[in-house]
Amino acid sequence: MKIHNLNLKSVVETEFGKSMRELMEQLYLKEERGITEITSIIASQLKKYDYEFNRESTVKDWIINSGIKYSKYRKRYKVYNSEETILLSGSIKTNFEKLLKEHTDEEPRVFLTRLHTNENLNTNEIAEKVSRLFGFYIFGEVGENQEVRRLFKRYKIKLRKFEPKEADRERYREGGKIGLGKSWQNPDFVERHKQRSSKRMRESNLENWNDPEKRIEKEKLVKDGQKKWLDNGGRLEMSERAKIQWKDPAFREKMLSALPNRKDNKLELEVKRLLEELALTDYEFNPYLKFPCGNFCFPDFKFGNKIIEVHGDFWHANPELYSVENLTKIQVNNVERDIKKDKLYTKYGFECLVIWEQTVKENPDLVKRSIATFLNK
Repeated sequence: MKIHNLNLKSVVETEFGKSMRELMEQLYLKEERGITEITSIIASQLKKYDYEFNRESTVKDWIINSGIKYSKYRKRYKVYNSEETILLSGSIKTNFEKLLKEHTDEEPRVFLTRLHTNENLNTNEIAEKVSRLFGFYIFGEVGENQEVRRLFKRYKIKLRKFEPKEADRERYREGGKIGLGKSWQNPDFVERHKQRSSKRMRESNLENWNDPEKRIEKEKLVKDGQKKWLDNGGRLEMSERAKIQWKDPAFREKMLSALPNRKDNKLELEVKRLLEELALTDYEFNPYLKFPCGNFCFPDFKFGNKIIEVHGDFWHANPELYSVENLTKIQVNNVERDIKKDKLYTKYGFECLVIWEQTVKENPDLVKRSIATFLNK
């Protein structure tokens, strides 16, 4: 029998001889297994169907849909130097305080401060020492020190900076960077790091915004920037500085490449293809063109003093498709800008050919003839 997403649940229920609710209650509640372990158990049962099951999100949905309360803090931790496992429920902070109370008489803040300040241990070493003390990894694998850092933040302990130790240097030598090693070569690690960083930034921004003093400080910076921009002298200074920077090809390329959506659109790519068929490759694409009056623009294609502009039917309001009375605000602004650009081209000795999206799609041969005639004038 071939398994599809539609019959996956029924196949699992048949294999285990239980309803999904009964199965999840047994594995998740009674046997206290984690999501990853439940996924592995189900996957082993489905191997005979040549079906690779590795979706932990599906197991999580089955647990929730079975009416079982799911906790994201529920994890399994490895016993130190053993294959046994111990299940802890609750947050890392709760588990840490509970276990620390069983093994020492120190308060959590005093205990962590002593390890960090007096014994000069970094977060990796603290994770390992605490794991040895408790008998198993409470913070995950050695080197996963994010939870240690979070405890430092919760107990308001200032984190010191340490020079990389020789053991760390040797450990991460192959990776090329101290403290990073091969982790950054792992796409999963990079993705987890991005998600954690984004979450921390959101939390930090929200915390700063909820703090009245920090909010006032932020609003003052914004108002100062607005005031400087509204001041004609400051605006002219910023404008001149930007114009000088954009003249530099390296700076312009750097800025444009940093824009996530800055890619050649389909229309531009099609015109580039037509130019290649005409063996016309000696052109500048989107160059910075400044006029003597101080205005500037970025024409699509520039051949010396001849310019080819490729206009989308909607964005530039093709007169054959859109009437002047029914234009949107964006179309009106774009049309006005196009008229100003055409006047500047004519005033400063540039010839301009406008190619419309409709013509490119319906009659590319006509576009090629128009370009050839325009450039050979």
